[in-house]
Amino acid sequence: MPDGIALLDNWGLVHILFHPALIAKSGGWELRPGHTLDELSPAPAFEPLWLQMPGKVLELASAADCRPIRVWAVRMLETREPLREALSVESLFELLGHADPAVVNFAATTLRNMPGVESVPLNRWLALLDAEDPQVLELVCGLMTERLGPERISVGDAVRLARARPLPVARLGFEWLKAKTPATVDDEVAIRSLVDAECESLRPEMIRWLKEVLRASRRFEPVRVLDLLDSRFPDVRAEGWRWLNEEPALRDDPTVWVRLLESPYNDVRLPLVADLENRVARGGPAPAARGADPALVRFLWASVLLNIHRGSRVKPGVVGQVTARLLEHPQEDKEPLPILAVALRSVRGPEFRSGLAAVVRLVREQPELAATVSATFPELEF
Repeated sequence: MPDGIALLDNWGLVHILFHPALIAKSGGWELRPGHTLDELSPAPAFEPLWLQMPGKVLELASAADCRPIRVWAVRMLETREPLREALSVESLFELLGHADPAVVNFAATTLRNMPGVESVPLNRWLALLDAEDPQVLELVCGLMTERLGPERISVGDAVRLARARPLPVARLGFEWLKAKTPATVDDEVAIRSLVDAECESLRPEMIRWLKEVLRASRRFEPVRVLDLLDSRFPDVRAEGWRWLNEEPALRDDPTVWVRLLESPYNDVRLPLVADLENRVARGGPAPAARGADPALVRFLWASVLLNIHRGSRVKPGVVGQVTARLLEHPQEDKEPLPILAVALRSVRGPEFRSGLAAVVRLVREQPELAATVSATFPELEF
């Protein structure tokens, strides 16, 4: 039935469902003056028979393909006491998985104050959260908030819900998670997976909560900041970088630095290069002296210089770091010089100039490098 007119044209159906509520005319049914179809309430022609068969009314609410019939059945169940008395927790729980929000709303409203709901197994509740309709999810999550307590949910289940994409499900899981205290190693492993939470609007709050829980853990290690910095979401990595810079214990941990050098993300690599530059300017220790593999440092330099989309502001700083490394360790000339070649042969002015200046400085301050530099850059004349 595409509209209300089509419903009224169906004389037999209207007679069964709404007979006394409408005016019968020779040309069909008409609404009583001053009323609309929205106000239409069930008034079936054979109401005593319907009241004797509550199972049939419930079946129509659940299985009817025609929405006006489903709505009629729901309103019959809402307004007829003999039908309501025949409802059970099990029958209403089946309706919670319906795709029609009107049906779910009736079931959730009825179950809200119905005894025995607490005995429904947890896995049946959780299965309801696979619904696709946001309105249905909102209704189911609201009912679960009222009738289930966080004590019935494990930390792992709460995390699984919090990581979901739909906002009602993620909010429900996160509220239950905040009511718990992760006590075991498995609990902490589970909550660390919040860095992959799908709900974008709630994810920042989850990550801030996660930071505080990790900080308070007696098993806390500085490498936990890498859970955030290795996330696939930029906003989580940004929060991880802020955390790294807030706490010296994280910022100065050699293990953290070694792992950061392997990051595949530009928004980690580029700030990392800038931070290395600031440390050198302040007289801090070089990355290799901090326990980082020189090969990883070279990898970081090369990945930044070879990036054609980002990093133009920090590339001259990378050239300076490569030059400083060569001046301190001229015996390593075969590895860093090809990295300088990337800058020197760039079509971008700032990168080319910084690379040329670096090569000139190397030959001037370390004459023993002149032969290797000439072989690496045959296009230059010294």
